[in-house]
Amino acid sequence: MFVIASQIFSVLLALVAVSKSYVDFRARLESLSMFLFWIVTWAIIVAVALFPWLVDLLIRSSVRGGAGLGTFFGMALVLLYFVV
Repeated sequence: MFVIASQIFSVLLALVAVSKSYVDFRARLESLSMFLFWIVTWAIIVAVALFPWLVDLLIRSSVRGGAGLGTFFGMALVLLYFVV
């Protein structure tokens, strides 16, 4: 039940975020490259929310030597802090 609710929430949140970005793009407050960035970002978020096995596939294909899910998400968190 919680998984379905989180999937629905992620899709709705993505629709709101992309529509806000579209409105900003149409009002010339946002560039085309930024608009495309948000579309791709939210598409990836929705894809991971709807198909969580994609994360397992990504981890198995890219991380060798027994690194676990915690290591992967720890590295992702460090990357997000760096970007922000």
